[in-house]
Amino acid sequence: MTEKQYRILPCPICGRKQKIEKPSEGHFPIQECKPAMYEHSFYVNPDMTVRNFTKEESEMLGKCGADFVKNTPVLLHNALGSVDQ
Repeated sequence: MTEKQYRILPCPICGRKQKIEKPSEGHFPIQECKPAMYEHSFYVNPDMTVRNFTKEESEMLGKCGADFVKNTPVLLHNALGSVDQ
């Protein structure tokens, strides 16, 4: 197993320094601000620089979150099965 690469950089939103991990290949490169107790997220570029999300990315993430919340009862039911058994 390879060790993750990281840099210490400030959050592009609040400025607090933290460990920024290199994004995994094939995954959307999002990281939550740990010093701000995960209050906001930001984009991690392949060169491990960070930036705010674009308007389009923010809208897409908002829709994904809404879809996840909307489908949570179905996901839980599929994962747990019927509780009436």
